[in-house]
Amino acid sequence: MDPTSLELLAARYSIGTALSDDIRAAADQALLSGSYSPSLVELAETRHPILSTIGPLFETALAELGTGVPSRDQAVRTIARHHLARIVAGDTQPRDGLSDFMQDVYYPVYVRNEPVQLGDNVHGLQDFIACFWTYDHLDDVLAEEFADGKVGEFGGFKELERTVRRLAREWLSKNET
Repeated sequence: MDPTSLELLAARYSIGTALSDDIRAAADQALLSGSYSPSLVELAETRHPILSTIGPLFETALAELGTGVPSRDQAVRTIARHHLARIVAGDTQPRDGLSDFMQDVYYPVYVRNEPVQLGDNVHGLQDFIACFWTYDHLDDVLAEEFADGKVGEFGGFKELERTVRRLAREWLSKNET
């Protein structure tokens, strides 16, 4: 298994968003890719995974592979790095990447578990949260202005995409592993 995928799954597990089926599938993929640990075998053979039982087994497998479950802060940075790198590489459009980021980091960590004040710049990610809401705001405002449906041609979206890519490059350079 690609170490970054295992790292990403461990990060999602740390903040409580990893699914039991994903853990089982990752164990299977890790074994197919040549990694081995007794706990990986047990995870891969689990027929009906339930997080309360395979979670501790996943933690054991990570330890057997020489890693562990990251802290919440490390997990947030790992997941953010994943989404921002995809934006910079052009693997996803900035708006889609920010939407994924919000689903994977902002809502589960900052809304459900630790409400954040609007001015807080937790993990240096405030600009991305603001850009996400700017897309939403532009949709609302421009839908009224462009009744002909040509909202997507508005230059503000292109500028926002450039801004998101620039901010992502800057954040990644400051937050390398």
